[in-house]
Amino acid sequence: MILKPTSSTHQSIVNKLTCYPNPNSDILRISGLSQAATVSILDINGLQIKTVENVTDHINIQELSAGLYILVINNKGLNE
Repeated sequence: MILKPTSSTHQSIVNKLTCYPNPNSDILRISGLSQAATVSILDINGLQIKTVENVTDHINIQELSAGLYILVINNKGLNE
């Protein structure tokens, strides 16, 4: 997982996020969200594959093929 904070406030938020297990083909757990978030999954080319709203602690990724993906987590209006 690559996170790119843009400020020290972002850095403290990013340090609290954890996505596990990795690798995974079933349920991806996300801890450290302060409230329900929107999670977008992008392929390695930046194409949006899936978006899940109101995520509190996990998302189902069973339908994704094996590969590398990028997670964009929007929580409280911040992209994490």
